[in-house]
Amino acid sequence: MVKNLLQLLRWKNLLIAGCTVLLTKYAVFEPAIKNLFPLSASTLSFFETLLLAISVMFIAAGGYVINDINDVKVDEINKPDKVIIGKRISKKIAELIYIVLTGSGLLIAAYIGESAGNYRLMLLHTLIAGILWIYSKYVKNTFLLGNILVAIASSAVVLTYFIFESLGYIKAYGDILKINFKTIFGGPLNTLWLYSIGLSLFGFLLSIIREIVKDLQDYQGDFTAGASTVPIVLGEKATKAIVVLLSILLGLSLIYVLHFKLSSPPFDELPFMLYIWLLVIAPIADIIYGVVRAEKNEDYQRPSNTCKFIMVSGILTTLIYAFNV
Repeated sequence: MVKNLLQLLRWKNLLIAGCTVLLTKYAVFEPAIKNLFPLSASTLSFFETLLLAISVMFIAAGGYVINDINDVKVDEINKPDKVIIGKRISKKIAELIYIVLTGSGLLIAAYIGESAGNYRLMLLHTLIAGILWIYSKYVKNTFLLGNILVAIASSAVVLTYFIFESLGYIKAYGDILKINFKTIFGGPLNTLWLYSIGLSLFGFLLSIIREIVKDLQDYQGDFTAGASTVPIVLGEKATKAIVVLLSILLGLSLIYVLHFKLSSPPFDELPFMLYIWLLVIAPIADIIYGVVRAEKNEDYQRPSNTCKFIMVSGILTTLIYAFNV
């Protein structure tokens, strides 16, 4: 039962989401404070940040559950050996798990929001939970819209800590930030914003690529279910071309930012550049190669996994910043 539940919740993906929140605080914001504004301190404690990470994980887990609930028929065609709902966990139990996870995630977010200065900050979690529900219920099998919604939900994770922390930090130090940095979003808060929005945009584009690759992988089941995903509407060859173009765009964007926009340590130093080239940019070629060469559904699993590898590598750049700032 435990193994089935962990598989249903995609526990590895949940760990990535939770760790992203913690890394944003301890590998980006805290070092930035120490370097730029040591007289200040972050307003969310470790316990509150941990709860924030857990709330993100609960909302994401609920999204996985409701998606599987609404996708049983398609999954029985695309991946019959991995179907859990209806075979190992009943639909009613799965629906209860969804309600508990999503409700708990929203309540925790409300508590952290109140601690940060405004319980309405939980609206971010409400929005993401709503997007995931709408996606799974209505737009999962539509042309491109479903891919975009999932990408928005995925990329929002890296903005979560910034949104919850910034309110309390501005209330505590806004006047001093204005004096020292000419804006309330100056100093360490500016570093936190730039890192968060950069990773968010990176995650958005990478998620779009991965979602389209998954649509290629799930073509047979989606077609049988009458879906209108990108491969079904445009065909496999055109969809492969789109993935290749998006992958090239991602790679070129990373190269441009790395060599023309990041001009301060540690971003302009050799270790950081080597890391980005070897573990973020170079693997994009594997996505392109895997998609172009794919002939069977299972052939798309490798480029899909490579997308996840690149995402983790991108998130871990925070550690390079933390140790070298």
